[in-house]
Amino acid sequence: MDGYRVIAETIRARILNEQDGYRTGDLLPSEHQLAREFSVSRTTAGNALRVLVAAGLTEVRPGIGRVIGSPARIDVLLTRQHDSVYGHATPGADDFEAGVLAAGLVPGREPIQIAEGDAGTAAALGPGRILVRDDLRTINGRPHNRQRIALPHDLAAGTVLALPDNISHGVNAALAELGHPPATWLVTLTTVMPEPADIHDLRLPPGRDVLQVTRAARDHDGALLFTAWTTWPPGTRLILGL
Repeated sequence: MDGYRVIAETIRARILNEQDGYRTGDLLPSEHQLAREFSVSRTTAGNALRVLVAAGLTEVRPGIGRVIGSPARIDVLLTRQHDSVYGHATPGADDFEAGVLAAGLVPGREPIQIAEGDAGTAAALGPGRILVRDDLRTINGRPHNRQRIALPHDLAAGTVLALPDNISHGVNAALAELGHPPATWLVTLTTVMPEPADIHDLRLPPGRDVLQVTRAARDHDGALLFTAWTTWPPGTRLILGL
């Protein structure tokens, strides 16, 4: 995670927990004060403050400075649903699409973006190159959530996983067809400040955290096959197959 994001997440936690004098209506420390506290440049400190403003946790008041706003909550309903690991109730539809169709709505997605890079935040995948699938999904034509999936490059290269096409039967099934069936998943749910790109692309309201669901899939030998991050907007009701 970039240095300014680490600072922004630290300040966000202080605001939500009202720690160290971070209370609604109080002034935020200046760029100079944050730069000194975190031993970073004023540019990095300024970028962290801009993230907080973009997320709606603070606001700039002329003649006063950056003031802490009132943080909002996300309430999420989680229900365990028994289902086949690789099968879907609706042929040709993944779990998201099947759920949207069952609600009488129209699922869709923007063109999937494929990128290559180093492990970075997906360091658990091990050293070397990775391939990331960036999937912005819609309901009734409106952007709704974003899923990013990081896979080892040597596993995904030259397969359907490396193509900018929707995998209608899901990544789990695609991996199984390639001889790498996932056996276990670790699912982690956290609330985070949305990335600036997500605020824009998902048309998120200011001042709201988003739910980030992280899934790490491993094969029978314990090797990590992929890590997926899904960003869900405030007010989302989730049914997770665990």
